[in-house]
Amino acid sequence: MPYLGNVPAEAYSQMSYQDLTGGSGTSFTLDYPVGNENEIEVFVNNVRQEPTVAYTTAGTALTMTGTIAATDDFYVVFQGKAQQTIGIPEKQTNGDYNFDSGTLFVDASTNQIGMGTTSPATATGGGIDIEKAGGASVRLDDTTNSVTGELQVYSSGMNLATATNHNIIISPNNSEIARFTTDGLTFNGDTAAANALDDYEEGTFTPTFTAQSSNPTVTYDTQLGNYIKIGNTVHFSIHMGTGAVSGGSGDLYISGFPFTSSSTKGSRSGAWGLNYTWNTNLNPSSWWMDVSDTKIYLYRNNNAASTVTVANMGTGSSANRLWIQGFYTTDA
Repeated sequence: MPYLGNVPAEAYSQMSYQDLTGGSGTSFTLDYPVGNENEIEVFVNNVRQEPTVAYTTAGTALTMTGTIAATDDFYVVFQGKAQQTIGIPEKQTNGDYNFDSGTLFVDASTNQIGMGTTSPATATGGGIDIEKAGGASVRLDDTTNSVTGELQVYSSGMNLATATNHNIIISPNNSEIARFTTDGLTFNGDTAAANALDDYEEGTFTPTFTAQSSNPTVTYDTQLGNYIKIGNTVHFSIHMGTGAVSGGSGDLYISGFPFTSSSTKGSRSGAWGLNYTWNTNLNPSSWWMDVSDTKIYLYRNNNAASTVTVANMGTGSSANRLWIQGFYTTDA
């Protein structure tokens, strides 16, 4: 309908009345929380009291400066019922809303909300920008099931966390594809602890020729080891070559593997990739790793699977060259 003057403001609250007659003392409880003393009118014997001087407020607590008698006609008129502990701010000329000097800021031009800032940074689709010195977090609580989740940003990065041993589940199109548990990562709704992926690691190590009785003195021209550990399985590759070998005795090993083999899951063995320039017909053809060990034993195929000894090594330049790939398991 037509009207004169300014456009009527949007309504955020309504008037209300509370009769406190019969109470006595200085402390009273309001029916509704208020943000400050100016949001209510307090009357004693039909005389309006001065805000902050005759009374103060804190949420639903009303404290009178003077003592109220039970015979006093005592009542309160709520001019604007605050649903929280702050009042609704005035809309600014540019259409923004600014609550408590940037505690909550609504930017009308960008459809962004800032918490702790009046200049919210760009977020996808508008969004909410939370800024706080020392880190910020968003917390969600399911009080019925005692589940708490938090998205935290602090000095070491971003953390998606749950409390009380609850999982983090990823379900695009409402279908679970991954679940993070205290056991590790499971897929497609699997919750079994034994199937959880609990480790992934890549790195290098330094393979070294050692021996059963005494270690040879070896000058290496190549000494490379790489590994990928997925769960309790270690995949490795080795490339070794020597420039000179002297001394040493007994069965020959390659030591220096990055993880100790399992004590319960059995030993491992595998074939050689390529090797040459060992002593004639004495080069290794397979390897074997015992339980609870960090070395492999070298064998040659002469219908007796004889171990390779230090004496089988070539002593010249660019000798004892080998490439191996394989895997073994660990207990962790």
